[in-house]
Amino acid sequence: MLVGVLMAKDVSVIIPSFNRAHLLELIIPSYVQDCVLEIIVVDDGSTDSTVEVLNYLARKYSILKYIINDKNMKQMYSKNIGAAAAKGTYLYFGDDDSFVTEGALNLLRLFIENNKRCIVAARALYMKPDESSEQCLLSNCVIARNASDLVNPYTFEHHFYKISDAPIEVLSCQACIMIDKCSFLDIRFYEGFIGSCQREETDFMLRARAAGMKIYYYSSACQINLPRILASGGSWSSPIKREFSLFVNHSLFLFRNWSQIINDYGYLAPLAHFLAIYVMKLRNVCRKYLK
Repeated sequence: MLVGVLMAKDVSVIIPSFNRAHLLELIIPSYVQDCVLEIIVVDDGSTDSTVEVLNYLARKYSILKYIINDKNMKQMYSKNIGAAAAKGTYLYFGDDDSFVTEGALNLLRLFIENNKRCIVAARALYMKPDESSEQCLLSNCVIARNASDLVNPYTFEHHFYKISDAPIEVLSCQACIMIDKCSFLDIRFYEGFIGSCQREETDFMLRARAAGMKIYYYSSACQINLPRILASGGSWSSPIKREFSLFVNHSLFLFRNWSQIINDYGYLAPLAHFLAIYVMKLRNVCRKYLK
Protein backbone atom coordinates (compact mmCIF):
# COMPACT_ATOMS: atom_id res chain seq x y z
CA MET A 1 0.00 0.00 0.00
CA LEU A 2 1.14 3.52 -0.78
CA VAL A 3 0.38 5.71 2.22
CA GLY A 4 -1.43 8.95 1.41
CA VAL A 5 -2.23 8.00 -2.20
CA LEU A 6 -5.83 7.37 -3.28
CA MET A 7 -5.43 4.52 -5.74
CA ALA A 8 -7.89 4.15 -8.62
CA LYS A 9 -9.10 0.60 -9.22
CA ASP A 10 -8.48 0.40 -12.95
CA VAL A 11 -6.00 -2.45 -13.46
CA SER A 12 -7.05 -5.81 -14.91
CA VAL A 13 -4.67 -8.65 -14.05
CA ILE A 14 -4.53 -11.34 -16.76
CA ILE A 15 -3.24 -14.80 -15.76
CA PRO A 16 -3.21 -17.69 -18.26
CA SER A 17 -3.15 -21.05 -16.49
CA PHE A 18 -2.69 -24.67 -17.52
CA ASN A 19 -2.78 -27.55 -15.01
CA ARG A 20 -1.64 -25.43 -12.09
CA ALA A 21 -4.58 -25.98 -9.74
CA HIS A 22 -2.13 -26.76 -6.91
CA LEU A 23 -0.58 -23.27 -7.20
CA LEU A 24 -3.55 -20.95 -7.66
CA GLU A 25 -4.36 -20.62 -3.96
CA LEU A 26 -0.74 -19.63 -3.35
CA ILE A 27 -0.44 -16.93 -6.00
CA ILE A 28 -3.90 -15.37 -6.51
CA PRO A 29 -4.05 -13.48 -3.15
CA SER A 30 -0.88 -11.53 -4.03
CA TYR A 31 -2.59 -9.94 -7.03
CA VAL A 32 -5.36 -8.49 -4.85
CA GLN A 33 -3.92 -4.98 -4.50
CA ASP A 34 -5.43 -1.51 -4.15
CA CYS A 35 -5.34 -0.64 -7.87
CA VAL A 36 -6.77 -3.96 -9.10
CA LEU A 37 -10.27 -3.87 -10.55
CA GLU A 38 -10.35 -7.54 -11.54
CA ILE A 39 -8.24 -10.67 -11.83
CA ILE A 40 -8.99 -12.67 -14.97
CA VAL A 41 -7.66 -16.23 -15.01
CA VAL A 42 -7.82 -17.91 -18.42
CA ASP A 43 -7.98 -21.67 -17.89
CA ASP A 44 -6.23 -22.95 -21.01
CA GLY A 45 -7.90 -26.34 -21.30
CA SER A 46 -6.63 -27.71 -17.99
CA THR A 47 -7.29 -31.38 -17.19
CA ASP A 48 -6.74 -31.10 -13.42
CA SER A 49 -9.00 -29.49 -10.80
CA THR A 50 -8.37 -25.91 -11.97
CA VAL A 51 -12.08 -25.11 -12.45
CA GLU A 52 -12.99 -26.32 -8.97
CA VAL A 53 -10.18 -24.26 -7.42
CA LEU A 54 -11.24 -21.17 -9.40
CA ASN A 55 -14.84 -21.59 -8.24
CA TYR A 56 -13.62 -21.69 -4.64
CA LEU A 57 -11.37 -18.64 -5.09
CA ALA A 58 -14.09 -16.67 -6.89
CA ARG A 59 -16.30 -17.05 -3.81
CA LYS A 60 -13.44 -15.81 -1.65
CA TYR A 61 -12.32 -12.93 -3.91
CA SER A 62 -15.17 -11.11 -5.63
CA ILE A 63 -12.79 -9.51 -8.16
CA LEU A 64 -11.72 -12.91 -9.52
CA LYS A 65 -13.21 -13.95 -12.87
CA TYR A 66 -12.26 -16.74 -15.20
CA ILE A 67 -12.50 -17.78 -18.83
CA ILE A 68 -12.29 -21.43 -19.92
CA ASN A 69 -10.73 -22.47 -23.22
CA ASP A 70 -12.31 -25.63 -24.63
CA LYS A 71 -8.83 -26.89 -25.50
CA ASN A 72 -5.24 -25.89 -24.87
CA MET A 73 -4.63 -22.79 -27.02
CA LYS A 74 -1.30 -21.68 -25.45
CA GLN A 75 -0.39 -18.57 -23.50
CA MET A 76 -0.49 -15.97 -26.26
CA TYR A 77 -4.08 -16.77 -27.26
CA SER A 78 -5.10 -16.84 -23.61
CA LYS A 79 -3.48 -13.49 -22.87
CA ASN A 80 -5.14 -11.92 -25.91
CA ILE A 81 -8.66 -13.09 -25.04
CA GLY A 82 -8.17 -12.19 -21.39
CA ALA A 83 -7.11 -8.67 -22.40
CA ALA A 84 -10.04 -8.32 -24.80
CA ALA A 85 -12.47 -9.19 -21.98
CA ALA A 86 -10.81 -6.86 -19.46
CA LYS A 87 -12.63 -3.79 -18.15
CA GLY A 88 -9.61 -2.00 -16.72
CA THR A 89 -7.78 0.94 -18.24
CA TYR A 90 -4.48 -0.86 -17.63
CA LEU A 91 -3.45 -4.51 -17.99
CA TYR A 92 -0.95 -6.47 -15.93
CA PHE A 93 0.13 -9.90 -17.19
CA GLY A 94 0.82 -12.28 -14.33
CA ASP A 95 1.79 -15.95 -14.26
CA ASP A 96 0.17 -18.97 -12.65
CA ASP A 97 3.45 -19.98 -11.00
CA SER A 98 4.52 -16.64 -9.54
CA PHE A 99 3.30 -13.97 -7.14
CA VAL A 100 3.81 -10.22 -6.86
CA THR A 101 5.22 -8.49 -3.81
CA GLU A 102 3.08 -6.18 -1.68
CA GLY A 103 2.33 -2.89 -3.42
CA ALA A 104 4.10 -3.88 -6.65
CA LEU A 105 1.09 -3.35 -8.89
CA ASN A 106 0.33 -0.01 -7.23
CA LEU A 107 3.87 1.18 -8.03
CA LEU A 108 3.59 0.14 -11.68
CA ARG A 109 0.16 1.75 -11.91
CA LEU A 110 1.46 5.13 -10.67
CA PHE A 111 4.45 4.99 -13.00
CA ILE A 112 2.46 4.21 -16.14
CA GLU A 113 -0.09 6.92 -15.36
CA ASN A 114 2.72 9.50 -15.30
CA ASN A 115 4.52 8.13 -18.38
CA LYS A 116 2.05 7.82 -21.23
CA ARG A 117 2.53 5.41 -24.15
CA CYS A 118 4.83 3.09 -22.26
CA ILE A 119 5.25 -0.44 -21.01
CA VAL A 120 6.67 -0.94 -17.52
CA ALA A 121 8.20 -4.24 -16.41
CA ALA A 122 8.66 -5.52 -12.87
CA ARG A 123 11.71 -7.19 -11.43
CA ALA A 124 11.57 -10.98 -11.96
CA LEU A 125 13.10 -13.36 -9.41
CA TYR A 126 13.25 -17.15 -9.15
CA MET A 127 13.04 -18.74 -5.72
CA LYS A 128 15.28 -21.62 -4.75
CA PRO A 129 13.58 -24.61 -3.06
CA ASP A 130 14.92 -23.70 0.38
CA GLU A 131 14.27 -19.94 0.16
CA SER A 132 11.57 -17.70 1.55
CA SER A 133 10.44 -14.69 -0.49
CA GLU A 134 12.42 -12.40 1.84
CA GLN A 135 15.58 -14.47 1.36
CA CYS A 136 15.03 -14.48 -2.39
CA LEU A 137 14.85 -10.68 -2.46
CA LEU A 138 17.98 -10.31 -0.32
CA SER A 139 20.05 -12.83 -2.31
CA ASN A 140 19.56 -10.98 -5.61
CA CYS A 141 20.86 -7.51 -4.75
CA VAL A 142 22.98 -6.94 -7.86
CA ILE A 143 23.10 -3.35 -9.10
CA ALA A 144 22.10 -2.43 -12.67
CA ARG A 145 23.75 0.81 -13.80
CA ASN A 146 22.21 1.06 -17.27
CA ALA A 147 20.23 -0.82 -19.93
CA SER A 148 23.22 -2.87 -21.08
CA ASP A 149 23.38 -4.43 -17.60
CA LEU A 150 19.81 -5.67 -18.07
CA VAL A 151 19.48 -6.93 -21.66
CA ASN A 152 22.02 -8.82 -23.79
CA PRO A 153 21.48 -7.55 -27.36
CA TYR A 154 22.84 -10.75 -28.94
CA THR A 155 20.96 -13.43 -27.02
CA PHE A 156 18.09 -11.25 -25.72
CA GLU A 157 18.71 -12.62 -22.26
CA HIS A 158 17.08 -10.40 -19.66
CA HIS A 159 18.81 -9.90 -16.31
CA PHE A 160 15.77 -8.53 -14.55
CA TYR A 161 16.78 -9.82 -11.15
CA LYS A 162 18.98 -6.73 -10.76
CA ILE A 163 18.01 -3.58 -8.87
CA SER A 164 18.39 0.07 -9.85
CA ASP A 165 17.93 3.40 -8.09
CA ALA A 166 15.43 4.58 -10.72
CA PRO A 167 13.46 3.11 -13.65
CA ILE A 168 15.66 2.37 -16.68
CA GLU A 169 14.52 2.57 -20.30
CA VAL A 170 15.26 -0.72 -22.12
CA LEU A 171 14.71 -2.07 -25.63
CA SER A 172 12.80 -5.18 -24.51
CA CYS A 173 11.64 -6.88 -21.34
CA GLN A 174 10.14 -10.06 -19.92
CA ALA A 175 6.57 -11.13 -19.31
CA CYS A 176 5.57 -9.35 -16.07
CA ILE A 177 4.47 -6.04 -17.59
CA MET A 178 1.83 -3.35 -17.25
CA ILE A 179 0.45 -1.57 -20.32
CA ASP A 180 -2.66 0.46 -21.10
CA LYS A 181 -5.38 -1.64 -22.67
CA CYS A 182 -5.89 0.49 -25.79
CA SER A 183 -2.21 0.29 -26.72
CA PHE A 184 -2.15 -3.45 -26.10
CA LEU A 185 -5.15 -4.12 -28.31
CA ASP A 186 -3.44 -2.28 -31.15
CA ILE A 187 -0.46 -4.68 -30.93
CA ARG A 188 -1.49 -7.94 -29.21
CA PHE A 189 0.66 -11.03 -28.80
CA TYR A 190 1.47 -12.96 -31.96
CA GLU A 191 -0.19 -16.38 -31.68
CA GLY A 192 1.96 -18.23 -34.22
CA PHE A 193 4.63 -19.42 -31.79
CA ILE A 194 4.35 -23.12 -30.95
CA GLY A 195 4.60 -25.37 -27.91
CA SER A 196 5.86 -23.84 -24.69
CA CYS A 197 6.87 -20.75 -26.67
CA GLN A 198 9.79 -18.42 -26.09
CA ARG A 199 10.48 -15.02 -27.59
CA GLU A 200 6.75 -14.27 -27.67
CA GLU A 201 7.25 -11.41 -25.22
CA THR A 202 10.33 -10.10 -27.03
CA ASP A 203 8.41 -10.20 -30.31
CA PHE A 204 5.65 -8.13 -28.69
CA MET A 205 8.14 -5.62 -27.25
CA LEU A 206 9.87 -5.01 -30.56
CA ARG A 207 6.54 -4.36 -32.26
CA ALA A 208 5.48 -2.08 -29.40
CA ARG A 209 8.65 -0.02 -29.80
CA ALA A 210 8.09 0.14 -33.56
CA ALA A 211 4.65 1.59 -32.73
CA GLY A 212 6.28 4.38 -30.71
CA MET A 213 6.04 2.99 -27.18
CA LYS A 214 8.83 3.21 -24.62
CA ILE A 215 9.73 0.31 -22.33
CA TYR A 216 10.95 0.73 -18.76
CA TYR A 217 12.30 -1.60 -16.11
CA TYR A 218 11.16 -0.70 -12.59
CA SER A 219 12.90 -2.88 -10.02
CA SER A 220 10.97 -1.49 -7.04
CA ALA A 221 8.06 -3.68 -8.17
CA CYS A 222 8.78 -7.41 -8.10
CA GLN A 223 7.26 -10.67 -9.27
CA ILE A 224 8.70 -13.87 -7.75
CA ASN A 225 8.55 -17.26 -9.48
CA LEU A 226 7.95 -20.26 -7.27
CA PRO A 227 10.66 -22.98 -7.17
CA ARG A 228 10.52 -25.31 -10.19
CA ILE A 229 10.14 -28.33 -7.88
CA LEU A 230 6.84 -26.83 -6.69
CA ALA A 231 5.72 -25.30 -10.00
CA SER A 232 5.14 -28.59 -11.80
CA GLY A 233 2.72 -28.91 -14.72
CA GLY A 234 2.32 -26.12 -17.24
CA SER A 235 4.55 -26.22 -20.31
CA TRP A 236 7.48 -27.99 -18.63
CA SER A 237 6.14 -31.54 -18.84
CA SER A 238 8.06 -32.66 -21.97
CA PRO A 239 11.73 -31.56 -22.25
CA ILE A 240 12.11 -32.88 -25.80
CA LYS A 241 9.04 -31.02 -27.10
CA ARG A 242 10.19 -27.93 -25.25
CA GLU A 243 13.63 -27.92 -26.90
CA PHE A 244 12.04 -28.41 -30.33
CA SER A 245 9.57 -25.56 -29.80
CA LEU A 246 12.39 -23.27 -28.64
CA PHE A 247 14.32 -23.97 -31.84
CA VAL A 248 11.30 -23.24 -34.02
CA ASN A 249 10.27 -20.14 -32.09
CA HIS A 250 13.71 -18.55 -32.12
CA SER A 251 13.80 -19.01 -35.89
CA LEU A 252 10.33 -17.52 -36.28
CA PHE A 253 11.26 -14.61 -34.02
CA LEU A 254 14.31 -13.78 -36.13
CA PHE A 255 12.35 -14.03 -39.38
CA ARG A 256 9.57 -11.75 -38.11
CA ASN A 257 11.82 -9.11 -36.55
CA TRP A 258 14.98 -9.15 -38.66
CA SER A 259 14.80 -5.50 -39.76
CA GLN A 260 13.80 -4.21 -36.30
CA ILE A 261 16.68 -6.08 -34.64
CA ILE A 262 19.11 -4.53 -37.13
CA ASN A 263 17.60 -1.11 -36.50
CA ASP A 264 17.91 -1.48 -32.70
CA TYR A 265 21.18 -3.37 -32.35
CA GLY A 266 23.10 -3.19 -35.64
CA TYR A 267 23.69 -5.46 -38.64
CA LEU A 268 25.60 -8.13 -36.73
CA ALA A 269 22.92 -8.64 -34.09
CA PRO A 270 20.64 -11.13 -35.97
CA LEU A 271 23.60 -13.35 -36.91
CA ALA A 272 25.06 -13.14 -33.41
CA HIS A 273 21.66 -14.03 -31.94
CA PHE A 274 21.32 -16.97 -34.31
CA LEU A 275 24.74 -18.37 -33.45
CA ALA A 276 24.48 -17.75 -29.70
CA ILE A 277 21.05 -19.35 -29.36
CA TYR A 278 21.57 -22.40 -31.54
CA VAL A 279 25.04 -23.21 -30.25
CA MET A 280 23.62 -22.98 -26.72
CA LYS A 281 20.61 -25.16 -27.61
CA LEU A 282 22.79 -27.78 -29.31
CA ARG A 283 25.04 -27.87 -26.27
CA ASN A 284 22.05 -28.32 -23.93
CA VAL A 285 20.57 -31.12 -26.04
CA CYS A 286 23.90 -32.93 -26.15
CA ARG A 287 24.26 -32.66 -22.38
CA LYS A 288 20.74 -33.99 -21.75
CA TYR A 289 20.33 -36.73 -24.33
CA LEU A 290 23.78 -37.84 -25.46
CA LYS A 291 25.35 -38.73 -22.14
